[in-house]
Amino acid sequence: MIRLTIMLLATLVAGAPASGAAQSTPSMDLPEIAVPGGATGATVVCLQAGSLDGSVLVSTFLQKDSGGWEQRSNAGTFALTETRRDEQAIELVDNTRAKLVQLDFVSHTVREKDLGDTTIWSDRYVILSATDATTSSDCVSAAGVHRAGKPVRGREAVAEDRNGQRL
Repeated sequence: MIRLTIMLLATLVAGAPASGAAQSTPSMDLPEIAVPGGATGATVVCLQAGSLDGSVLVSTFLQKDSGGWEQRSNAGTFALTETRRDEQAIELVDNTRAKLVQLDFVSHTVREKDLGDTTIWSDRYVILSATDATTSSDCVSAAGVHRAGKPVRGREAVAEDRNGQRL
């Protein structure tokens, strides 16, 4: 009995399992959760962003034919210049408002900070949907419905035309 106890203590101290069999710890890698719409930072051409609680569509980011980007919201339309892109994020410069904008596909957020700011990004919106060139027609049509004084909610974004009329 004493011999068994000493062997058990010796194996525990050494870090081996008491049974003597090798055990492996399962990987703690979290599964990748795709952004609705299926696009990644490398393939996105249209992105719909919502309020931080995700209940209201408040802004749409569109890649233009020239390679630049356009942000459309009730506050107006803003031209953005792409400075970096990979699978996980796109960084854009908004010279009109002196902001850096990041479309972050890891945290599913749109972040901002002032130009020249070296602090961390501030979450501005959540990504509701991101589509590539072949699946972006609904996203692009929804981008036309932003208008002052009336937030666009859920499916209403694709069910109204630019004048607010139901399709």
